[in-house]
Amino acid sequence: MTLRIAMWSGPRNLSTAMMRSFGNRADTAVSDEPYYGAFLKTSSADHPMAKEVIAAMDCDWASVARSLAGPAREGKPVWYQKHMWHHMVGPIGYADFPGFTHAFLIRDPANMIASYLRKREAAAFEDFGLDRQAEFFAREADRLGTAPPVVDAGDVLADPRGTLSALCDRLGIAFDPAMLSWPSGRRATDGPWAPHWYQAVEASIGFGPPERPATLSGDAARLADRCRPYYAQLAVHRIGAAEGWQAGPEPTGAAAQGSPQAAEQLDQLGLAAGACLAEDALQMVARGVDRHVASGGRLIEAGAVHQLDGELGFPPGESEQRLEGPGRRPDPASQVLDPDDAAHARPAKEGVLGRGGRHIHDIGALARPPTDQHAAAGDPAFASEIGKHLGD
Repeated sequence: MTLRIAMWSGPRNLSTAMMRSFGNRADTAVSDEPYYGAFLKTSSADHPMAKEVIAAMDCDWASVARSLAGPAREGKPVWYQKHMWHHMVGPIGYADFPGFTHAFLIRDPANMIASYLRKREAAAFEDFGLDRQAEFFAREADRLGTAPPVVDAGDVLADPRGTLSALCDRLGIAFDPAMLSWPSGRRATDGPWAPHWYQAVEASIGFGPPERPATLSGDAARLADRCRPYYAQLAVHRIGAAEGWQAGPEPTGAAAQGSPQAAEQLDQLGLAAGACLAEDALQMVARGVDRHVASGGRLIEAGAVHQLDGELGFPPGESEQRLEGPGRRPDPASQVLDPDDAAHARPAKEGVLGRGGRHIHDIGALARPPTDQHAAAGDPAFASEIGKHLGD
């Protein structure tokens, strides 16, 4: 029996990265916005590559519905279908997904709209389908007698392993660590619109760092305000919210070992050599957020260091000050990058991690499960472990 997962999203919600994540499971087939062609043909919406999409896709609503209810590719037991409610302008409605397991992917409206406007000149409320998404969520909750799974893109970026593990549990499937990283490149399952929208995800090898709140003004800010009540309706039900769960795995600890560089880092943070740092904090240093700070012979992402403040009990910014110190300057080439444009798919950016001497490509996109091999900054074993994941 096939588990059909209908993941309902809007554009620029990390939806394609989530499809990559599920598509990297050996047991899962994926479909990319299967109703998009029918939507474009019915609505005549002025979207990039509309003619090419219509020509390449099945644009018959009933035919698409029959296909999605049929056997999955290669007979796989899980079928992850990426859907957008704003596409559903034809005769297919709420009742036309019998036997499907529905889940909902959301993102803070300001970040969603800021990302959308990087690809298009203007945005309208109808481009996101949040009202339809919220309406279907309420219907599905009534049918189930409980809230269906809701995933916030911000939670995925803050804690891929924890959030995806919880999502898989809600979906009734085992979490697979393969969901945390994937090979770069285009997929045969990508929609024909990929050349316009997917440059970043094609370069990606995993989820990127946590995102910062976007700042909007004018019409964009007013649009975000209009979207926010619908987002809030679902956000209160997002995975873990009811239990007060916060993104971020429980620290399991990793010993700070060995090298002079590591000792120097710990000394700058006011810690003794040989102290233990939380493994998730080390991952945050490896993934990074906003810019590089050269220190002790390795590259540290300063935005990740901000998150160490909480780990170490420092006031905001103290970790960065101690690590930068006099004469240390951030790398001017590094920028705050939108998760849909580059943060989970950064172009290659090289650095050297500790005395392992391995070049780290796309360090901002690195997102791996914690392992016992993670060691403190500067440890060659840590550099070697990252090198294995990046194929360097």
